[in-house]
Amino acid sequence: MSIKLDETDIAILRALLEDGRKPLRQIAKQALVSTPTVESCMRRMFDSGLIKKIIPLLDTDKIEQGVVSNVMLKVDFSKLEETLNVLDKIEEVRSIYLTAG
Repeated sequence: MSIKLDETDIAILRALLEDGRKPLRQIAKQALVSTPTVESCMRRMFDSGLIKKIIPLLDTDKIEQGVVSNVMLKVDFSKLEETLNVLDKIEEVRSIYLTAG
């Protein structure tokens, strides 16, 4: 199901993207609408699935011990070198390991 966004919805989404913890009253002020309007619009966007959840966006450079994530990819052997080259160009990728068998 798709949802048609109006200017108010877009203003609310912009405010949430700036800071997902922003109070409804502050979002309303920024979007130039009432607080109940913000609440109604947000409920509609959550209910429709447009907004799935509000989560923290971490600056991993600030975490002293770093963040480790392992991602396993199944790659066709003929595409292996191309895939490695693409991964190598991604700044966040620190190590690439190859396993077979």
